[in-house]
Order: sequence, then structure tokens, then C-alpha cells
Amino acid sequence: MKKENKGSVPASVKIAFVIFIALGFIITGALWMRGNEMREQNELLEQQAASIAEENERKKELASMPMEEYVSEKAYEFGYAPQGAERYPVKVED
Repeated sequence: MKKENKGSVPASVKIAFVIFIALGFIITGALWMRGNEMREQNELLEQQAASIAEENERKKELASMPMEEYVSEKAYEFGYAPQGAERYPVKVED
């Protein structure tokens, strides 16, 4: 006759427990890596949003300028007039 150990845990339960713990570590690691990727992507998107906001502010500023100043500003921007050159008024007919 075999004696039963009332305090012992079957080997299958031990194996299942080890597999469960291993899967827990794997899943936790995968989620942690995905979280890092999402944080990096979020930082890039925030930088892009800030850049677009600055560009929009510049466009609002240009849109609110009188037409003569706008034309003069664009001439400098596109290289038709060198920086530091004297600006002359431009007559623009509406």
C-alpha cells in the first residue's frame, strides 16, 4: 500500500503554476514594451502639434497684416528681396 502525503501538491499543479507565472511575466513585459512605444509616439505627436500650432500662429499673423506688409514679407521670404534691404511701400489695388 502507498501512503498518501496529505500536504504534497501534485506535479501537474506545480507545472501549471510555473507556466502561469511565466506567461504572466511574458504578458507583463509585452505590455510594458508597448506602453513605452506608445509614450514615444505620443511625444512625437505632441512635438508635431506644437510645430503646427506655431505655424498656424504665423499664418494668423500674416493674415492680419495689411496687404502692403504681407507682400513685402513674402518678397523677403521667397528671396526676392535680401534681408536688411530697405523696404519701399507697395501699392496694391483691391
